[in-house]
Formats: sequence, structure tokens, C-alpha cells
Amino acid sequence: MYLKWREEPKSNASSDSVLRISKTIEATTFRVFSLLNSEKLYGTEFKRFLKIVDSERLVISFEDDTRATVVFKTVDGGCEVLIEHEFIAEKTTAKSRAVFWNELLSQISSQVVR
Repeated sequence: MYLKWREEPKSNASSDSVLRISKTIEATTFRVFSLLNSEKLYGTEFKRFLKIVDSERLVISFEDDTRATVVFKTVDGGCEVLIEHEFIAEKTTAKSRAVFWNELLSQISSQVVR
């Protein structure tokens, strides 16, 4: 099933151009999916959703021609969010994307515990 980490990225992108992040959020998978299924969260770099599978997966394209796959997995204590952001051209961009995703997931995590 798609919900497990793949050994290799889904695309032909080199491993240097792929960012992988995982975080468990203490909320239902449905709730986390609902929060992350909003175009407004992704800022001006958001281009469009390429694929939406309810409570399971989002595939998002960005203006810089990168793509992120966000997978939602129910685990003990909540929802594990797995992010694979592909086609990142430079290491500085990868660092800023890592900061972006970590801050976004922390924000979602703090929202659901209120």
C-alpha cells in the first residue's frame, strides 16, 4: 500500500532533490487531512492539488516546479504525516522547504490540541 515509505522516491528525481519529513500529530487522520487540504496554507508558491484521496493522500504542485506528496497514516496516538517533496533544485531551497514543512506541521499540531 502507498502509505509506507518507499525505498526510493516515486519519481526519477535524484535523492539530493528529495526532502522527506515525518511527524505524528495527536488527532484523527480525518481532522489532520481536513486541515492540510487547504490551498491557503501553502502560500503564494502553491500551484494546485494534483491528486486528493480523502484522509489518505494529497499531491501538491508548487510554482517552482516541485511536487510534494503528503501521506496520512493512522497510528496509535494520532496521525502520522509523511511528506516527500521532490524536484528541489538547490540545497538552500531544500532547507527552506524543510523549515516550511516543519513549521506548518507544528502549527497544525498546536491547532488540534486546543
